[in-house]
Amino acid sequence: MSREGARRPASEAAPGTPVWVWIVYALGILGALVLVGSALVSAALVLASDATVRLSVPAIVVCVLLIAAAVVVKVQRRRARV
Repeated sequence: MSREGARRPASEAAPGTPVWVWIVYALGILGALVLVGSALVSAALVLASDATVRLSVPAIVVCVLLIAAAVVVKVQRRRARV
């Protein structure tokens, strides 16, 4: 039995990635670069100044909790896919 009928003609080939996906992807990379760049500049300015840096314990706790929540959500989504 021939499988010629199972092949798609060249005119019905699957389309490529839409342009808006690439635009959103590029904007995400640009946003990440701005975020990392501003963090590096801020760290350099703090290190270059004579000011002492006080760490806020509540801010650190909130950041750790947010990171933990993101990890939990990621693991649950991955398990749901499998």
